[in-house]
Formats: sequence, C-alpha cells, structure tokens
Amino acid sequence: MFVSGNIIRKIVYIYWIVMAPLPMMMVVYILGKLEMIKLMVMVPIHGLIMMVSGKMVEKIEVDQIHTYANGDVYVGEWKDSKRNGYGTLTYADGNLYVGEWKDDLYHGHGTFTYTNGDVYVGEWKDDKRNGNGTLTSTAECYVYVGEWKYNKKNGNGTFAHDDGSVYTGEIRDDNASGYGTYTWADGSVYDGEWENDDMNGHGILTHADGRVEDGVWRNNQYFVFSQEYSRQTL
Repeated sequence: MFVSGNIIRKIVYIYWIVMAPLPMMMVVYILGKLEMIKLMVMVPIHGLIMMVSGKMVEKIEVDQIHTYANGDVYVGEWKDSKRNGYGTLTYADGNLYVGEWKDDLYHGHGTFTYTNGDVYVGEWKDDKRNGNGTLTSTAECYVYVGEWKYNKKNGNGTFAHDDGSVYTGEIRDDNASGYGTYTWADGSVYDGEWENDDMNGHGILTHADGRVEDGVWRNNQYFVFSQEYSRQTL
C-alpha cells in the first residue's frame, strides 16, 4: 500500500497544528488504484470535537461557559453555536434549568427550579413540559406525578396535597377531568366522573362515617339518581 508524500504531510500538519499534544486516531481509506483517498481524523480535544473527512464537516463544542448580556449564564455542551446536549442555564432572575437541550430549547430530560421554590423533574419537548414528569409545588402545597402535554398536566396523573388528600385519575389542562378517585384526609373517598376539578357526572362518595352517596353530581352537589332526575339536563 502506497500513500503519497502530500498526504503524509497533510496528516503531520493536522497532528501538530490541531491535535498535539493529544492522542489522535486516524483512518486512511484507499479505494481502487489511489483514485479515491478518503482521510478521516477524529480530534478529541477538550472543549472541541472535530470530524474531518476531506474537510471539516461538523464542529461540536463542549463544556463551554456563556454569559449573556441579561446576566443569564450557560455551562454545558454546544453544537452549531447553539445549546445542544447537556447543560445548565442559570437565569438572572434565579430560575435554574439543568438537563438536555436541542437547538437552544429544553428537550429531553431535565430539572427546572423556579424562584418560588417549585421544582419540575421530567421530560421536555421544544421548551415545554411534555411527557412524564413530577412537579413539586411549594406555592400550592402539592406534588403532581403524571403526564404532561404542551406545558400543562394532561393525561393520567396523581395529585398528592400537603393536607393528605390525593386525587388519581384523568387530567385535562391542569384540572381533574374525566374519571378519577379522590381520597380526603379523613378517609372519605369519591370514585367517579370529574369536570374542571369538580365532581360532575356519575360517582360514588363514601364518607368516613360509612354513608354512601351513589348518584349524579353537578359542581360537587349530589343528586339522588332517579328516573325523574335522569330526564333533567345537567
């Protein structure tokens, strides 16, 4: 196998100018009768990774520190001059995001700590809480574990309040809507339909003292289910 002097000089130049004193991995492919030569060099430099395949085709900067004019500070990985990979953004107002990024947006798994003490840990997509996540709200005294869509609680989830009450069921736009079960701190349990955080539709409320109200509810008010009532418009 023969490699021309020009190719060797290029390799030595790249090594001493770009890579020294760090180790280099080089792969030279010679296809055909020296009619096509492809040179690939991987350069593992602290703060910079380059892939050269005849020419530079990609540049990924890592472990960068960027301080913005408004006082925000980002420490983490970069690609194509954008926040990409894993990093921490400390906002000037005190908010903090630690996690994955894609093209300057929260994307993947991350933790956001708000200035009011609330903490969200979970999945993100295009800068919004999306997927499964946990929000611990010190401001509103609850912990929510469940599904999110476009920054709102949507899907199935559980609200656990500081007073001991717990809701588990369907959520729509941050409210209990659909089918769910609410357990109060005193042991009372409602199992049934909800709309906008209120008992609406058919449900069974079992009180702590053993009383049972099985019927139709409207805005948290109980109506005994009967043929006469079933003809009424809720």
